[in-house]
Amino acid sequence: MSKIFEALSNISHLDDLSRGNSLVHRLHPFSKFIVTVVFLVVVVSFEKHRISALVPFIFYPLVMLWLANVPMGPIFKQVLLTEPLIIGVGILNPIFSQESITVWGLSISGGWVIFLSIIIKCTLTVTAGLCYVATTGMEHIALTLRMLRVPKVLVLQFVLTYRYITVLAQQMGRMVRAYNLRSVGSVGSKGSRRNKGIGKSTWGSLLGQLILRTFDRADRIYVAMCLRHFQGEYHTGKIRRFGLPDVLFCVGCSAMFIVAGYVNISVWLGNLLLGGAH
Repeated sequence: MSKIFEALSNISHLDDLSRGNSLVHRLHPFSKFIVTVVFLVVVVSFEKHRISALVPFIFYPLVMLWLANVPMGPIFKQVLLTEPLIIGVGILNPIFSQESITVWGLSISGGWVIFLSIIIKCTLTVTAGLCYVATTGMEHIALTLRMLRVPKVLVLQFVLTYRYITVLAQQMGRMVRAYNLRSVGSVGSKGSRRNKGIGKSTWGSLLGQLILRTFDRADRIYVAMCLRHFQGEYHTGKIRRFGLPDVLFCVGCSAMFIVAGYVNISVWLGNLLLGGAH
């Protein structure tokens, strides 16, 4: 249970990473949004057997994180949290897909190739999404959504949910910690007290207290927003206009992704190197 609360609390760490001042952070959020969408569309549109063509797309999130001076460890930890779900989605393919594929002269079950393709595609898309959040920030993402004419009610709900889910996780973590400190637990073999966690009979009262505290916190947040002249619009401050670096980044990266979607760069480089060797 504590690992779940810790994972939810670490969500706000992405916002802390987005406050950098690197070249990537200074790009217009809408240009990064367009590039990320093009990246996702091209990666997802690949045929299920073209695994080698996905290899060049691995470098985009890595280079973006490196240029933004964002540590890769926290990003990869967030990606690893989604891997069990990704594996669960694709694990049945080796069972239902019995076709054989010849790779480098070897006959391989097509189901395992599809399974590997699903893992690579999902990992790339999740990593690109986290990279976008870590280099842009939720406030600028909300501004991008408003530029796309997304209703302000949906944008406000999205931002408040993202911002205060960590508050909810911290509150629940404090309640669980207080319960563990006050519970007696069972006696171990050496006379020590062991806590077996929260009993089923206690969950109802804990959830009731959490709901009451949530209502109280929400009321205080709303009063604070009204005192600051909140009128239903989430203001993110001023943002600069599109510049030449934004246009070059948007057009250049999108063009490279589209070209890589039609040309298998891995095979092309392999044939070039092997041809040069001969």
